[in-house]
Amino acid sequence: MRSLLPGILEDPDNKLSGALRVLLTQLRVGDAISARQIGETDKLIARICGELEQCRRLVAIPGIGPITATATVAAIGKRCSFQEGPWILCLAGSGARRALHRRQAKADRYQQTRKQIPAQTLRTGAHTVLLQKTKQSSGLSTWLVNLTSRKRPQVATVALANKMARIAWAVCSKERLIARRQHHK
Repeated sequence: MRSLLPGILEDPDNKLSGALRVLLTQLRVGDAISARQIGETDKLIARICGELEQCRRLVAIPGIGPITATATVAAIGKRCSFQEGPWILCLAGSGARRALHRRQAKADRYQQTRKQIPAQTLRTGAHTVLLQKTKQSSGLSTWLVNLTSRKRPQVATVALANKMARIAWAVCSKERLIARRQHHK
């Protein structure tokens, strides 16, 4: 659309009405504004991700980029503890509503929304990793080839997203344990 629209608007022989030309021009301007805002937001997220140690560790996990890392840190917040480890495991689930704890079932809509952000981004990252499974480290590549030979692609994606969630939880909980030990010294 971005490449074709200027030619369409400038072509006097395409018999577009004046109103349609105005609407297409507005669409083009709106698209340019949206693209600029998305670029600025991506830069902000990348900066925040670079500033937070927890995010930098999460980005090292295959399939987790700055958006997933910051969304995961925001969703986990202070919840990351060994007792609440299963909470993050449900983040990458198939989308079915499951309550692992009674208080999760009672969570307000805002909390439910916050839990879904990492799930969606983890599944997207997992899908990307699966598409490039031969480019991963040898251990992960072997696991992915074995997994995809036994499971449907959708199931493999959710399985990898769950693996990524467990790794993310371990990274977050390990950091909190280290900080807690240093605080008590």
